[in-house]
Amino acid sequence: MQAVVGKLPPDGHWRIGHFGVLATVTALTVGRPWLDALLATLGLRRRQLSDLIAAQLPAVSWHRKRPTWPGSTAGVSGRATSRASCS
Repeated sequence: MQAVVGKLPPDGHWRIGHFGVLATVTALTVGRPWLDALLATLGLRRRQLSDLIAAQLPAVSWHRKRPTWPGSTAGVSGRATSRASCS
């Protein structure tokens, strides 16, 4: 990858390209339905994960953390507990 990037013009390392502009405009103008669907899917997957942990690993607790970028959105603990929780 470094060999490919090394072939770019020097200003290509800090300047946005034509496709980057097109992608940004598209995301900001018509990307909301995709984002809404993504967030709904992620919410469903978090609930499924919570249910699966509760059913299969009752001694493990799971909790949702406050989202950070680009940080984690979930925490898993192996401390003994009677159930998994999702908030």
